[in-house]
Amino acid sequence: MADQNSDFATLGEQEFKAGHYDVAVRQWRHALVDEPGNGGLMMLLAQSLFATNQYDEAAGAVQLGMQMLPPDKWGGVVEHYRELYPNIGDYTKQLRALETARDKSLDKPSLRFLLSYHYAFLG
Repeated sequence: MADQNSDFATLGEQEFKAGHYDVAVRQWRHALVDEPGNGGLMMLLAQSLFATNQYDEAAGAVQLGMQMLPPDKWGGVVEHYRELYPNIGDYTKQLRALETARDKSLDKPSLRFLLSYHYAFLG
């Protein structure tokens, strides 16, 4: 099982880097089935959910990941976005889309939380 789980995790990373964010969601979900307490995988899943505009679920995954990880690891994915995104412009577009969604739905705290999370760890 460990080999299969690492395969799902590796495939998720490969798909994410290829810009196939929806496929990365599926791969990282599979990896989490075998390792439900893996906070790093949860944060990667959160990033792929964010990338596919599934903001409510992404916010929930970030919160869950934060409960699994020590505070000094909370921003690991966002702080290393340059390693995850071959095209940095994709991440910028995703942040702008989240800003637009927030502006259109001011009554959704999940959007404000998710945006704050990203900007907090971007510096």
